[in-house]
Amino acid sequence: MAKGIRKITSKRACALELFSQVTMMVVPTKGMDIITEVRLDNHHLCFSTDYLKTSIAYQLIELVDKLSAENESNEDLYALLTKALAFIKATPISKEKMDAIAIRFKTRILELLGFGLPKYQSLEELTSYIEEIIEKKLVSRRHFEV
Repeated sequence: MAKGIRKITSKRACALELFSQVTMMVVPTKGMDIITEVRLDNHHLCFSTDYLKTSIAYQLIELVDKLSAENESNEDLYALLTKALAFIKATPISKEKMDAIAIRFKTRILELLGFGLPKYQSLEELTSYIEEIIEKKLVSRRHFEV
């Protein structure tokens, strides 16, 4: 929970936007943890103005969220995601490039987390394989089909 974040005078509001990489101080409580300090490390502003970049970035974030263990650190996974987001930020994105990024990222995350790979590594096969692992459909599959 980030108290006071919606106030116009909030210094933390810009740091806690979607796709921002931040360093934060969090105070654990009995209920929701409270964010007390935030430092913006990297802001991917281009994602908010380019639909394809937003789409692929959201897909990658969803994969990390669904496949990684909650409250467990994984520096290799963080490095993979950071590298992928930097690549997306710096590269003009087309539908073909977006599919290639998705295939590469899905392959790498499955290998990194020890889930193995399906027999065929097409985008559809990888997505179906991941949905079998998480036992539900990916949100990005339904909402960001181009």
